[in-house]
Amino acid sequence: ARRENELLQTHIDERQIELAAHGLTERSPTPAQEARTKHFEHLRKSGFYRRPWLPLGDYIASKKKGGEAYAKKHDKPRPNILAA
Repeated sequence: ARRENELLQTHIDERQIELAAHGLTERSPTPAQEARTKHFEHLRKSGFYRRPWLPLGDYIASKKKGGEAYAKKHDKPRPNILAA
């Protein structure tokens, strides 16, 4: 176990030296992580995750407890535990 820990620490140290040569740390994002962040930030800015706009009456109905909008969100079939 001790030898494995020392070997692992050696690999970690080697990686830190390689990154330091490029002026990075182990916390620095990889190019793939940077691209992913940029992609999802673009989606968020373009409104992909935004809720659809509703007229005021529909919005109030969707927030009110009871009615069709409430049933649409809350009335879901429950799994049949006995059949499983």
